[in-house]
Amino acid sequence: MSTYYAQGNELGTSVEDAEGKKYTETRNEYDGYYLSADGDKYTFTKQQRLCSDRASAFVPLRYTASKQYEGQTNGITTSEAWNEYYLTGYHGELKSYKFSDKGKLGENGTGGFDYQTAIQYTSNEGKHIFGLPTDVTVTGGDGKTYHHVTATYDMNYADHITQIRRQLGSGEAVSDYTYDAYGNITKTMLPANAKGQRMWYTYRYEPVMNMYVERIDDAFGYRSEASNFDYRYGMALRRMDLNHFYYETDIDNLGRVKAVRGPNELATGVPYIIAFDYQPKATFGTNGITAPAYAVTKHYDIQHPSDDMETVTFVDGFGRPVQVKKDGVVTTAGKGSAPKNETVMIVSGRN
Repeated sequence: MSTYYAQGNELGTSVEDAEGKKYTETRNEYDGYYLSADGDKYTFTKQQRLCSDRASAFVPLRYTASKQYEGQTNGITTSEAWNEYYLTGYHGELKSYKFSDKGKLGENGTGGFDYQTAIQYTSNEGKHIFGLPTDVTVTGGDGKTYHHVTATYDMNYADHITQIRRQLGSGEAVSDYTYDAYGNITKTMLPANAKGQRMWYTYRYEPVMNMYVERIDDAFGYRSEASNFDYRYGMALRRMDLNHFYYETDIDNLGRVKAVRGPNELATGVPYIIAFDYQPKATFGTNGITAPAYAVTKHYDIQHPSDDMETVTFVDGFGRPVQVKKDGVVTTAGKGSAPKNETVMIVSGRN
């Protein structure tokens, strides 16, 4: 769009053939409001032609229509969507969304629709917390409720949802969440099964940054752990799975994985099951690149401990692979009857 307030808003898109005949088209329409604020209290004044040197404005999407032409002059409306927003006294939150695939909704949203989603919100002005959805109801054009979700929050925090209740037949599916002082989820309780049993997970966090999970327990008594964190990249370099098997990862100063060891390698002292060597700098001569950037992947081969299975990937200046080489063993005579195997690099692609 061409005004300062509406710039970047997409008016429409279309697909046409070489002769300019349309096949599909999507059209968007927007509303315009001048916005004034008294602290956290907003007032919206509708004005389609926004023109001001200093005013703030709100330009929400109101209506979207998609049409199919298939090269014909007149198109068929295949879908329509219409949005309504909470305005004065609120902060422009989405209030209602209507959808129709029958072409009967109309630009004002007063026609027939397939379903409508209505949303309610809560806020805590004292904490400057606004726009937390508490009730979402999906109603069909036949007046029946097809989906209903409610949410409860700890209103002292902006993102602490404590309970979600979902309509499930004649009952509800309830999920509960508990947090620590740092805002981390410490326990999740999932909806009950047919016997009233509820699956739960508890989360424990490392004590340095208090943000990375170091242990997860569940209702079955299983647990997994993470430790030896590299806080530069937020990566756990040692992990334990549900079967109490350990895995270790080495990284370089750029956070790239250098080597990975699984339970077998840790038990036998093998340095890696897979390792990576990075050579990110290309070399140049008078005629251009003499050696491209590349990386080597090494897979430990338990049958040939001193001979890794290697893959070399060469890349261009944009990081795109231009050639891949893998080592392999071939014979020089038919049917594998040569007296001596030959180790070669198998090339896939070339520049």
